[in-house]
Amino acid sequence: MVVEWTEVPGYKGCSWNPVSGCDRISEGCKYCWAKRVAETRLKGRFGYDEENPFKVTLHWDRLEEPRGWKKPRACFVVDMGDLFHDSVPYDFITSVFDSMICAPHHLFFVLTKRAKRMADYLNERNEWFVGPRLNHVWFGVTAENQERADERIPELLNIPSRNLFVSVEPLLGHIKLDKYLPYEGIHSEPTVAWVIVGGESGKHCRIMMPDWVRYLRAECRLAKVPFYFKQWGGWPDQKERGKAVLDGETYKEFPRWR
Repeated sequence: MVVEWTEVPGYKGCSWNPVSGCDRISEGCKYCWAKRVAETRLKGRFGYDEENPFKVTLHWDRLEEPRGWKKPRACFVVDMGDLFHDSVPYDFITSVFDSMICAPHHLFFVLTKRAKRMADYLNERNEWFVGPRLNHVWFGVTAENQERADERIPELLNIPSRNLFVSVEPLLGHIKLDKYLPYEGIHSEPTVAWVIVGGESGKHCRIMMPDWVRYLRAECRLAKVPFYFKQWGGWPDQKERGKAVLDGETYKEFPRWR
């Protein structure tokens, strides 16, 4: 499965899962699509356990995969789990980053709900950020509501990188991001450089109001931050879940990658 926002012009979108599995830690996890896929289509296959397919699993055999991709790819790192889950040892995370460092012709997107662990890990190893070694790696957090935005984004901004993004998906309430965006003359770096917004999909999807999306679009416009509207999700009409038209327009905006 290719996540829409990895469909970057000039790159092939993909995912890479050296880790799979996770635990629910916040409201956005309630109807986790990755858990649903692991427990149905992947159960007992491709390294997913038969009895507990969504348990945290390290896939050592997948660590070298990016080095074998010849054409440039835009890669969601661990879309079937969370690289910074407490059960993933730092040594293994380091092996994942080693593979990314050795494949600079690709783009990598590391997205987590465990923002503090990611920030702590990267700051302990900030020598990686000397020069261009990780210019092709983007770091993001999920923020499904204001509480999680205010909990996770400050941790994200502690990471010594300009490649920072927020995935507001599933959007479960009105969110203000103004204090995290680069309004001229107000905030200094680091700030959020890209915002992705999407509604929840699946049988039990929760409501996402259009005005919540419009507000985030307006904030991004004022801050001159790229705004990517992924999907409405499944509410109120399952047939419309994959559509991403807001007020007659689509918003598939990307930042400058290098």
